[in-house]
Amino acid sequence: MATDGEIVAHDGVMRSDQAPLGELGTLAVAPAHRGHGLPKLMGDRLQEEIKRLKLFGLFGQAVTIHTISQEASENRGLHATGIKLLDIRAHLKTLQLRHLPSPPWEREVEPGLQRISTAFYFKYLLSPGPQAICAPPRHREMLAKIYGNLGVKVQFLEGSPPEG
Repeated sequence: MATDGEIVAHDGVMRSDQAPLGELGTLAVAPAHRGHGLPKLMGDRLQEEIKRLKLFGLFGQAVTIHTISQEASENRGLHATGIKLLDIRAHLKTLQLRHLPSPPWEREVEPGLQRISTAFYFKYLLSPGPQAICAPPRHREMLAKIYGNLGVKVQFLEGSPPEG
């Protein structure tokens, strides 16, 4: 907030009552106040609050046409864990909002004409320790890379045939 009371930026984390996880909210800085390091200042303050809340993990989602939101996740120490090609919900939302004035980055990619994909990010805030996972052999290499990227050791369990 500026000294005159104007709100110049927003950042936040959404929490669920269902799990000790936080989801990164939308970061926005008013154009007149960009270039002053506000995202870093707010991000540092937000990290303090997240630690105080003792959340287990933090996740974020970023549409792939908006690289700034991907960079924001990575700058906070989150790691890319997956991608959803043609996120139909994000695509339809873009189509619905098409009549509203759009930011420059959307005008560059013609919103509504490009299929929207979403990148998923995650960061453990408390160490989960080694994890035992039961996964088909064909997926193990990829899962080991994803968990390794998060700093988690995995042990793959052998499945058993169905009974009955």
